[in-house]
Amino acid sequence: MPTITQTGEKTRIAYIDLLKGVCIVLIVAIHCNLFSEERNVAPALTAMRVVPLFFFLSGLFFRPYSGLREFLVRKVNTLLVPYLFFQLAFGTGLLLTAALTHTLGDYSPVALVRFFTVDNGPLWYLRCLLVINLVYYALDRLIPYKLLRLAACFVPAAATWWLCKAGCLLPDHMPAPWNYLILELLRLPQAMMALPLFCIGHLCRDTMMRPRNLRIELPLMAVAAGVLWLTAEPMNMHANAYGTNFVLFYLSVLALTLFLILVGRLIDRLPTVDFLGRNTLIVLGIHFPVILLLEKYVHNDLTVLVLTTLAMFPLIPPLNRWLPRLTGRKPLFRTYARPEKT
Repeated sequence: MPTITQTGEKTRIAYIDLLKGVCIVLIVAIHCNLFSEERNVAPALTAMRVVPLFFFLSGLFFRPYSGLREFLVRKVNTLLVPYLFFQLAFGTGLLLTAALTHTLGDYSPVALVRFFTVDNGPLWYLRCLLVINLVYYALDRLIPYKLLRLAACFVPAAATWWLCKAGCLLPDHMPAPWNYLILELLRLPQAMMALPLFCIGHLCRDTMMRPRNLRIELPLMAVAAGVLWLTAEPMNMHANAYGTNFVLFYLSVLALTLFLILVGRLIDRLPTVDFLGRNTLIVLGIHFPVILLLEKYVHNDLTVLVLTTLAMFPLIPPLNRWLPRLTGRKPLFRTYARPEKT
């Protein structure tokens, strides 16, 4: 049986925290340029799929709560507030750096706006996840049948894939300010491509709690590894590059998802990695500025990854202790929730 703990109103599954910890370290490694395709194709093909995997894991925790009002307040508390906090802190740092180095005049008004909206690159995931939650909430209310809801999620995904393949979702092909709003701020193409993964994660929630069965799970692990090997091709969700085949994209992502879930269930717990998994939102918000700072003095990508990862351990506890309402640990706004319908 997976290790399960109760913290307040949250139920934590140990191997899910382990998976999130592994994924966030791989995300940091990607931002340290360790998995560029020029260096090693096979690891790059696998690492780039941990971003879609995060959307699957996020779907596991979707709940409609007591209604739209409570749902919106909770998403503001857990997604919008942390995004604004980390992005504004990052933008303020950039602004102060520019002022102290007397380069503020080199930046256009548009560049200054980007300081406070999109320049902390990894935070695109939070904006994208907020869009996905809103869309999926509507689908969950409108379509009670699970398989029909999943099919509905694939419709905008297929349309998005075709538009990306045709080159219609490139910044140069879209007039301002729509290219900024759709492609950079809201990340609508990524949201639509991740929507089926989020839905599958939500539908698989009960399955994740089942006891281990090695007679089934070990052969499944081998099958998932084989499917990943056969279907993986270069992709980059951040750049709206999803490979040459719509079906193969989802097959490879789901194969990696299944493989890592089965490995996670087998290992169950690794306390150090679990700690990062329980604090993925903070790691997501602060690792990029740490990398930028380290790269000024350290010129080895692996060393930057190690130092960035180690820096998370002293930085996370004070943020959780002193700023829990700004990092999503505690609610900034009260929900005044009604009892949920059963």
